[in-house]
Amino acid sequence: MELAGRHWPSLDYFDRQSGGRVPTEQLGTYQEALVQYHLHSEANFHNGDYLDCGVTLRRHAVATAVEHIGKEANRWEEQYHLGLSLDAQTEYGASPEDCERAIDAVAQAAKKYGQRVLAKAEKVSLREVSAAVNCERVLAPISLRKLTWAAAQLEAGDRERAEHVQELLEMVRKRCQHVGVRRFAAHARLDGTNLARALSGRRRPSEAMLVRLKVALA
Repeated sequence: MELAGRHWPSLDYFDRQSGGRVPTEQLGTYQEALVQYHLHSEANFHNGDYLDCGVTLRRHAVATAVEHIGKEANRWEEQYHLGLSLDAQTEYGASPEDCERAIDAVAQAAKKYGQRVLAKAEKVSLREVSAAVNCERVLAPISLRKLTWAAAQLEAGDRERAEHVQELLEMVRKRCQHVGVRRFAAHARLDGTNLARALSGRRRPSEAMLVRLKVALA
């Protein structure tokens, strides 16, 4: 093992299969592991991007529908010689019940964010979104998959923004415990009453207020 160009001579490493000793020169370094972290950052957790710092938070996956596929080894010999092909995998689609759940999720997202926003999120035509929401025709599996993914991404974005707002308000509460709400509000060029209501949850902070709170904390 190597860290910042230095070895740890007191540690021994062994191969799990052979039991033989592994020289430290054959081991990867932390520097080598981290230099390409931005290419495969931790997507399973919040606050796990390559520019983030601090404690990561677990993401919660919610399955909207199940899509039945064939074996991963389909046409593997052809892919071995010609490269990866996503079309090589046999897709059997989703069950009618899962399709209904997916369409319902798309309809709820279209009602909340608007059909145009949903179509733009995954570069799907507005006509396909309208067809899914109004049940005008049966959508192709790939179109329904894109719309379901777009709806999930919009919902996830909302949750992340809400979490960031709560984290920001918690930091402001801690600061106000030391300097007082009115003094901090004056520093942030905000009304003290409105800030107190936002911190107590009686008022939803506006985007302008959030920006001023970030600047004041900085």
